Amino acid sequence: MAANGETAAWLAGPMFLGCTFSYFLYGVSFTQTVHYFRTTPLSKRFAYGITLVTAVSLFELGHVITITCTVVHILVISIPKGDLSFRSPPISLAIAPLTTAVHVLVQGHFALRIRKFSGYSLIGTAITLLIFILGLIQLTASIIIAYTTAKISRDLTRLVLSRAQTNARMVWFVNNVVADVIITCSLVFLYLKFRKNTERRASRSWLNTLIRHTIENGAVTCVFATIHIIFYLAMPQNLIYLGFAYFNARLSSNVLLASLNASRQIQIEGGTDSDIDFSSAISSTEKGPSGATVRHRSPVARRRHSLSGAIQNARFAASGTRTNDFQLTTLDSSMMHRSRSGLGEVQQTMEGHSNWSVGDLNKR
Repeated sequence: MAANGETAAWLAGPMFLGCTFSYFLYGVSFTQTVHYFRTTPLSKRFAYGITLVTAVSLFELGHVITITCTVVHILVISIPKGDLSFRSPPISLAIAPLTTAVHVLVQGHFALRIRKFSGYSLIGTAITLLIFILGLIQLTASIIIAYTTAKISRDLTRLVLSRAQTNARMVWFVNNVVADVIITCSLVFLYLKFRKNTERRASRSWLNTLIRHTIENGAVTCVFATIHIIFYLAMPQNLIYLGFAYFNARLSSNVLLASLNASRQIQIEGGTDSDIDFSSAISSTEKGPSGATVRHRSPVARRRHSLSGAIQNARFAASGTRTNDFQLTTLDSSMMHRSRSGLGEVQQTMEGHSNWSVGDLNKR
């Protein structure tokens, strides 16, 4: 079904604007990708993150190439020749599967984080499996979308007339939004739980920031996916909904890369290559070597995870035959206090990370 000259602008305009905005977001994600690889060493420790970012980047590049070929074929080649059929090239059939691949990778990553932050609990595992199932449904729906598009000879003006196409798109939309909502709600719940279990102001402030950013990121992906559905149902006579389809994948990839880069920055500032996790802080007191009361805090999880620092050790050596070892672990190393005893002192200085200075350790 060919469009007339009057409606051609309503069909071509959304494609052009969607593609342009997609290029802008791709530039942002490309910059974040470069930053991640510049700050992340090539080692087995970071194999997961490097593999994930590489896969998302390749799918993103493939998606940008396909939408570029589609828009150029219609707007630059077909329309100037008087062809208003809006029939896309064969390569355009890959747009839906590539978009879904990016969404599923991002959602799968956050699903694994939910399971890890929940302490590999039964509920956390169940939520992770549910998100993976929703991802498989999205992939299946995207393949059906590509197949039904091929059956109508890739005529974009006939997409909404295909019942199979409409059903597949609705399944894709709903599962995508549901997965994003589950991820956002689960992460916010876990962060609130961690905040409740910590007494440090700096840690609580940092967790509040995480909660705010998680809600914002989840809202962005959910809102644009919902707008995509609304335009598809309310205005099927034009291709405004297709413009949203062109840049939705960019939103998910940028959310992922922002999260990974933030985690990497915390690792660098904390002086550790370990992954970031959260745990409850426990306050305790014990007697020092000179009988003085020493107050310190230690999280449940040891070296592997902390908010901004790793475990720092200080050794108190007494003259004679006895040596006492103290392990000071913090959730926020900037909150550590100077501790004195008759044997010596430990001071913490902040220069981007924690440094421990051991004073006179000899018993006088």
